[in-house]
Amino acid sequence: MKLLLSLLLLPSLSASFYPENVAFLSSVNSPTAANEYNQIVNNEQSTRTQMEQQLNQWGQKYGMTSQITSLINARGTALKQIADTATSDAQNLPALIKKMYDVANSASSTSAQVETQMRQLLNSATPGQKKMAVEAFGIDLDSDSGNNNGGFGNGNNGGFGNGNNGGFGNGN
Repeated sequence: MKLLLSLLLLPSLSASFYPENVAFLSSVNSPTAANEYNQIVNNEQSTRTQMEQQLNQWGQKYGMTSQITSLINARGTALKQIADTATSDAQNLPALIKKMYDVANSASSTSAQVETQMRQLLNSATPGQKKMAVEAFGIDLDSDSGNNNGGFGNGNNGGFGNGNNGGFGNGN
């Protein structure tokens, strides 16, 4: 579960702790101020605490303390929201995977019915759940029915319905 949460959070945590070229920089009529701000947020050797201290000093120097405080608070709120969403998605994922497995394993459904039901399940999922379920099942959502690379239909190598090499249904 920790690995799963880490994978979901990585894209949002990569690069800098804080964005470059935030809106309030345009109100500081100083290329030096913008350059100093960007040097602070792009320093990959600084910890978040060090970066926040430097940003607070920068804010005091250029009269932007309230903007820096808002930026720091917004980042904390955004990270909490990302973590809460990822946790909820991960907790609810087993139920979605079970439903998908039941659909894929149904002996009384046609390939077209399986595809339709799978797409409905995925469309009802959150973006995080959808991403994890698609990875778990090896589904290519952009594929047409019947391809041979893990999409829906009569696919080989992981497809649903009549699949070979990991497909569900009447596989060979």
